[in-house]
Amino acid sequence: MHASSVDAIRQRLSQQLTQHGISMRQASLQAAKSPGYLHSVLKDGNDPTIGSLTDICLTNGLDLAYVLLGLHIDPEVDTLIRLIGQNPAKRNAIRVLLEENPTVPQPQLVAS
Repeated sequence: MHASSVDAIRQRLSQQLTQHGISMRQASLQAAKSPGYLHSVLKDGNDPTIGSLTDICLTNGLDLAYVLLGLHIDPEVDTLIRLIGQNPAKRNAIRVLLEENPTVPQPQLVAS
């Protein structure tokens, strides 16, 4: 990862922790990391791994897409993504369903 990308991730992660009222220590421990893990990432400049960031976000209720990419995903879409990811058979069934119906009619705008 590019240094400015990692710095942006650090800023967004710090923002999420503040918004949720979670300390660096608390978030680290909740994700089964050492108590000082997030301090080393956010304050000492150590590079985080994607796996560790994922663990920290998911176990602490933080917005992973926002932390990693700066994108907010609709909670309903996020739920669908998580459910699909948990079951490969269902994921394949949904893929088949979508591929069978590649064109979904788009709503028409009516001039008033």
